[in-house]
Amino acid sequence: FTDQSCYLFNCGEGSQRLAHEHRFKLSKVEHIFFTHTSWGNVGGLPGISLTIQDVGVPNITLHGAPGLGDLFVAASRFIILKDLQVNHIDATNPESTFEDAVMKMNYIPIMPDETGKLPRSATNSPIEEEDVTNYYSREKGNPEDVPAAKRTRVEKNGDMNPSSKAALAYICRLHPKQGMLMAEKCVEFGVPPGPLYGQLKAGQDITLPNGKTVLASDVRSPDDPGPVFVVVECPDESYLDNFVSEPQLRKLQRRNGATELDCPKVVVHFTPIELTRHPKYQEWMDGFDADACHMMLGFTKDGEERRGFGSLAVHRIQHQLHLLDSEIFPHLPFDLRVDGEPEHSEASELDCQTLTTYYLRPLKKLDLSLVPILKPQEYVDESLSQEGFKLSLDALKLTLADAVPISNKTYPKLVFLGTGSCIPNKTRNTSAILVELEKDRFILMDCGEGTYGQIVRFFGHERAAQVLSNLVGVYISHLHADHHIGLIGLLQGRQHSIERTKSDAGPLMLIAPHQINFWLKTYHYSFERIRQYYTLVACANLFEGKTPDPALITGLNLKSIVTTHVRHCPNAFGVSLTTADGFKLTYSGDTMPCLSLIDIGRDSDLLIHESTMEDGMEVEAQKKTHCTTSQVILSRCVTRCPYSSICF
Repeated sequence: FTDQSCYLFNCGEGSQRLAHEHRFKLSKVEHIFFTHTSWGNVGGLPGISLTIQDVGVPNITLHGAPGLGDLFVAASRFIILKDLQVNHIDATNPESTFEDAVMKMNYIPIMPDETGKLPRSATNSPIEEEDVTNYYSREKGNPEDVPAAKRTRVEKNGDMNPSSKAALAYICRLHPKQGMLMAEKCVEFGVPPGPLYGQLKAGQDITLPNGKTVLASDVRSPDDPGPVFVVVECPDESYLDNFVSEPQLRKLQRRNGATELDCPKVVVHFTPIELTRHPKYQEWMDGFDADACHMMLGFTKDGEERRGFGSLAVHRIQHQLHLLDSEIFPHLPFDLRVDGEPEHSEASELDCQTLTTYYLRPLKKLDLSLVPILKPQEYVDESLSQEGFKLSLDALKLTLADAVPISNKTYPKLVFLGTGSCIPNKTRNTSAILVELEKDRFILMDCGEGTYGQIVRFFGHERAAQVLSNLVGVYISHLHADHHIGLIGLLQGRQHSIERTKSDAGPLMLIAPHQINFWLKTYHYSFERIRQYYTLVACANLFEGKTPDPALITGLNLKSIVTTHVRHCPNAFGVSLTTADGFKLTYSGDTMPCLSLIDIGRDSDLLIHESTMEDGMEVEAQKKTHCTTSQVILSRCVTRCPYSSICF
């Protein structure tokens, strides 16, 4: 970032949430550069585009391989960008460059060894008609004339444009900057205020009336010729030979004769961690100046990030809730620097954490002082210092000590991964509920952006891999983005976990409105293959009176599963399921008070119901097609449900 602009390189899931927590000014972001079109790089783009639109940015330009625009075509029914113009620059075009008032940037496309068409999908069926549903039509105040989506430019035979496979390296050079005139030096050399100051500032030597010559270099700080930094990604080994031999990158290496001005101060690597350890990659890195800082941001081959789940807020609130009940609110595995670890590193190769900073102008180099630091005792003391908290906590513990268990059943167990509204904040993510139906058999109810990350935050990498390998189903209640945009990342994370744990798990059972097909198929054919990771079961095929596919019941090990339309957007559903041992659970998704949900949820053991609005906001709730708290309590009573969880 600079005084004038901010530039974003890649935009993974959770970007807008971290930007909100760490007060990153998205209003200055007008350009986003992508090193490779993978979900790990683009998964946060739909959500952050909405946030950028909300802060008043009129235009955003995406720089990357061809096809990036297809992401917005496929998402255009649930990502409504009425006030934001999205432009796309094909960075694989040899004539394309970027230049503004701050820097000049050269795009370097790098292809894999095999530059022909990607392998065809196992299913060569074309993308079906696009979803033209307006999912916001029932919200009063929203326009009915949401622009129709353009058809995607995807071949019906399932082949991708070869250029879409390109990885992009970006060579960035800041414009030269004149040295600053130092007034105290002018006074020291006897230069009177006036026009002579302007000449010196412009770099001109002057002669004073007394005949003394003052050199501009005597009273100005040195000129800054414009430092160079490079952003790269080598996605996998098929790119490696072309990557390390790329001529324009090799010209920047000291061993190939690069001058001091051309040697990068920083090289940012989005390359997967294992690949950076390859001898060819290490040799390539060694070719740069010994003082170059290599900032490593890549994933492992199993999909793990380096220490990048950098939210202090989730740890703070979890430590505080842990005081109330240590079993319901366990401590989270650490993924951040703990108080007492060193702040600065002189290493040339750095595993980056959230807010790792490198100052290029003025050149101050590496600074880790902003990296989040966990301070568990401080969070506990913060709560205990509140007036009356300790007394209330002691009273609660006495009450809990005398409490009688409401059931002797161990399962199902629930983890609320996200209970926030449509925009995540630093303590609450978008909708997702993990249900352990029986030991090591999980389903997920809704899957907002960042759900995969929430699972890893809660369980840690090792246990999360086991949980995801044993995830048998995902239920999507409706197609608003905050309920399903995390699905692609979850599918990929689950597949990485299956490979890591050597599990024999089959495709995920995806229970969702069938209109989700357009979004998933477009991504599959335009970007990365994902269709083999799931089997779609349409929510409408599970209405009461219909016979569900036996494979679904067997795969989930349920007695029954029933869906119904609810009063929210088009194609919104509620669900009721009964486990093998007879526990009945009903989930509303988003809805206004709904009789059909009451019908399928009658005599449930647990009702999970949205409660977006507080009491007294009934008009707003009706306008937004949501419920108030009292409306949910009434629904629970009519449903004859002994326990309810009110969320969202």
